Amino acid sequence: MANYDEYYKYKARNIISDILKKDLIGPVLDDEILCELPTNYYIMGKLYPQGNCSDDMDTARTPVLENEINVYDASISLSNQRDPSSIGITCTLKKGITKILVCCKYAFYAPVSLDEAEQRNIDLSKWVENEKKIQEIWQRQQYENKHVVELGNGKISKPISLEGGMRIQVFIHTELPSGEKVITATLINDNKIDENNGPKDKARLCAFQTEIKLTGIDNEVIFSDTDRKTHISTDKELQNLALLYSDVKCYAQGHGCSAVWDMSETGVRWVASAWMPEYNLLQMKAATRMNDSKVLSMKYLSTADSLNMLSDLRSFANSYHDWIKSIKNKIKNIKVEFQDAAKINIENCSKACQRIFKAIDLLEKSYHSDQQAIKAFKLMNEAMLLQRKQTLIKAKKDFDEDKITWYPFQLAFILHELSSFINPEDEERNVVDLLWFPTGGGKTEAYLGITAFVIFLRRIRDSKNDGVTVIMRYTLRLLTLQQFERSTMLICACELLRRKYDLGGKEFSIGLWVGENLTPNHLKDAVTSIRKQQSNANLNDTDANPCQIQVCPWCGKPITAQDYSVDSLRSRMIIKCSDPDCAFHNLDYGLPVHIIDEAIYKHLPSFIVATVDKFAQIPLKAEPAVLFGISKDKNPPDLIIQDELHLISGPLGTMTGIYEAAITKICERNGIGAKVIASTATIRNAEGQIRALYGKKYTQFPPQGISAKDSYFAVESTSDDRPNRKYLGVMGIGVTATTTLIRINAALLFATRYLSVLGFKDSVIDNFWTITDYFNSLRELGGASTQILDDVQSRFSYLAKTKFKTYQPSINAGDKYDNLVELTSRMNNSEITRIIQDKLKRSYRDNGYHTDVFDFVLASNMISVGVDVGRLGIMVVAGQPKTNAEYIQASSRVGRENPGLVVVAYNPTRSRDRSHYEQFLRYHSGLYKYVEATSLTPFADRARDRGLHALYVSLCRYLVPELLKNDAASKFRSDDARIENIKNIILEYVKNVDPVELNNVENELDDIADEWEWECSNEPDLVYRGKNYKKDYTDHELLKDDIEDSRFRTMNSMRNVDVQAGIYLLRG
Repeated sequence: MANYDEYYKYKARNIISDILKKDLIGPVLDDEILCELPTNYYIMGKLYPQGNCSDDMDTARTPVLENEINVYDASISLSNQRDPSSIGITCTLKKGITKILVCCKYAFYAPVSLDEAEQRNIDLSKWVENEKKIQEIWQRQQYENKHVVELGNGKISKPISLEGGMRIQVFIHTELPSGEKVITATLINDNKIDENNGPKDKARLCAFQTEIKLTGIDNEVIFSDTDRKTHISTDKELQNLALLYSDVKCYAQGHGCSAVWDMSETGVRWVASAWMPEYNLLQMKAATRMNDSKVLSMKYLSTADSLNMLSDLRSFANSYHDWIKSIKNKIKNIKVEFQDAAKINIENCSKACQRIFKAIDLLEKSYHSDQQAIKAFKLMNEAMLLQRKQTLIKAKKDFDEDKITWYPFQLAFILHELSSFINPEDEERNVVDLLWFPTGGGKTEAYLGITAFVIFLRRIRDSKNDGVTVIMRYTLRLLTLQQFERSTMLICACELLRRKYDLGGKEFSIGLWVGENLTPNHLKDAVTSIRKQQSNANLNDTDANPCQIQVCPWCGKPITAQDYSVDSLRSRMIIKCSDPDCAFHNLDYGLPVHIIDEAIYKHLPSFIVATVDKFAQIPLKAEPAVLFGISKDKNPPDLIIQDELHLISGPLGTMTGIYEAAITKICERNGIGAKVIASTATIRNAEGQIRALYGKKYTQFPPQGISAKDSYFAVESTSDDRPNRKYLGVMGIGVTATTTLIRINAALLFATRYLSVLGFKDSVIDNFWTITDYFNSLRELGGASTQILDDVQSRFSYLAKTKFKTYQPSINAGDKYDNLVELTSRMNNSEITRIIQDKLKRSYRDNGYHTDVFDFVLASNMISVGVDVGRLGIMVVAGQPKTNAEYIQASSRVGRENPGLVVVAYNPTRSRDRSHYEQFLRYHSGLYKYVEATSLTPFADRARDRGLHALYVSLCRYLVPELLKNDAASKFRSDDARIENIKNIILEYVKNVDPVELNNVENELDDIADEWEWECSNEPDLVYRGKNYKKDYTDHELLKDDIEDSRFRTMNSMRNVDVQAGIYLLRG
């Protein structure tokens, strides 16, 4: 294990898992005696007696009573009931296997009266002090059986009757052309009950802790992969996935349970049922190749002799080149059906390598000429080193600055992008580059490095060219706030270097450009809010809060409302760090940060962090034009970064695609547009999504090799290298999903608090102290607060003083753990900031002062991106999330820095949940393989209705100077050559994105132009928007409210997209 703490964190996680399993499945003790119905005591691992009560079935009929259904169907159907009577596993046997060994375990609990118990000398003393007087006890009896099953020529093996009314039945489905056999082995409870039997009879005849396991007769390897490659897809992406995950095998499928198998390297010798399947997901990590090389050192790259540095960079690139040659030599050993995909991947790797070499050539050319690019490259490294050092200082960690390094993929990606900026005419400038790297792998630092390079290069080339250089966009306000913190540190470092090296021009600064629900748009509103907070008055939920920075991004000292002020003469809000030792304390402008729209438009920050939906303001307002270099004689942004690209999907993605057409053209000068870099950890159909969004080709970095486990820059880690994340599957039987969720949370609460009495170190306890519950919707989350406060606490008390009473040292059953918080979109913006920046980071301390540490966090999908809190180690997922990308993103919020535990509570009434549970191991062993493709249709009929006019108006306002101002709407003339050119620009864009819709778009553009011109002729005072459009409606507006029935109804935010659709049945 990597270190002492790491070892004990794994040990602690195993204790938690064991307690959860004992509580839900049992037994707590092998020879246990219960004083309540065992069917209530355990909620998993049960096979009920067969009955004909329709209320207990989730099917419309009782299969065992219908003669027309064959025995196999009946056996499997019994596993799909609310109270199942069977479980089964399907697997494939190798050719020539004629018999197997079937092993099964189960237990029954027999009721024993108190008198009978005394006669058997059963110790009853542990129940003497029980609050409820017991009438009887239940004594456990376990059964284990091993039987050889002959696989004859028939479809059904001879049934094997077992003690207690249980039965083994094996079914032979078919013999494949290869000679392999597909079989299903079932364990069935043949006991019967009817409506005359009560709960006690049901419990007496119910089998518990059931298990079925198949092996070879002499423990030989007899199982084959269950996946049959009967059809090879022609889809290149699916072919590539098949190649990358060709080493991931599936050996069994569960029925009513999950299936697990032997994971040893010597071959699969057994398959078995599992009620609580588990999978240790080894995380991908940045490869440590060349880690001993100084070329990865930020200090070296910022201070070394340029020629020596360039030589080392070439060695770095050559290492990648050699790896590409090595995997190319392996193609002949790959299965024929995968070779085409392998060749494409290797070609993409070679292209990426060529771009890296090209960048090094350009840096060398710069060294021998103007030295601008190589100077920017060195300054970028120095800035990244400076902000990394400051991060470590804030965290009070020791460091050796010589060992502060890039990951190889980060340095390679930066080099990969340089040609687009050193030589803007380069063809790569018009290609969208997608940085695909697993969650938590370091993507942010990679594109922040590029950001610093671009900012320095522009300033070095022209100190007066100080407009907006980089725009970074996000979809969620939570993500925006988190990344704004990290980006601000970089800009602080860049500004210190600007002053140190006298680079000229105005300050490097950063702006937060988001909706007015988060920050005020105007300085006068900021003044009101600041004064209110300085006088300790509370803001209303609807008040925008300018005091978003609550700790100094540079030194980490707290910042309060008292440190905020507004300088009306300079049109700027000033944020001062209160620490006299901070580098930004004495600067008259304070921190180089702009949060108010009015100040952003005035000062044009070098770097803007924005939400996607803010760009809906472009057709509505003239002020954003300055961000793109319009009306202030500045160059437009050189770089647009779109983080978490997978979130630009569905209705939001479709509308974003329309507005993106405007942004693409507005950022263009002399035929050169802004470079677009996107990043994600989970995406499918990236080519189609990027074409729909940006109308451009794309490349992925790093390109894949021939295995998902190694792309040279990213490799699968071991548990020693990086903490793994354990996933557990839970599906309650005979209980509601709510009851299952309560039981899970209570067991985890007990188990995590039990760690503290076992004497684990604070750092180990803290890793599992805060339990995060993830919900798929606000509706599902709604009732959870009450359940946590009441039912979970009550259940915790029961576990402490009854079920786990024998656990020593004991836990105080009366302790309350009810410090919980919601993390959802319905929260106040300021509170979200406080939670993420402060409250969630508070750690457990064994000194009686840990009541300020959250016991529970109840979260919606807001948590799935942007929450990077290293101490979070445990999560409960309430039902399989709607998309696999969401599942990966949400569950990766825990176990980022320490061993993590994710418990998935499946709902048995949902077929998708049941399917994921029954195929738990298969799914989790190839998790990224199952990410769904996204689809965007920006020029479909409904999308055009919502946004085509906004695209048209945006381009008219921003490309025709006399149409920009709000009162210039009446100056529109459709016969203006520039207007005709705008129509052609749009049509050319549509031709590239969705040519099928070209004619429809052309016709609607003509209609929009005609109606606009008609408005001009009728309203000589026509404006785009009235000053008080939110309050007063005026016929003199061209762009109407989104609720109006008008050709020009315009969204004020891209959040205003349809979330549901109506279905109409029309009679023919």
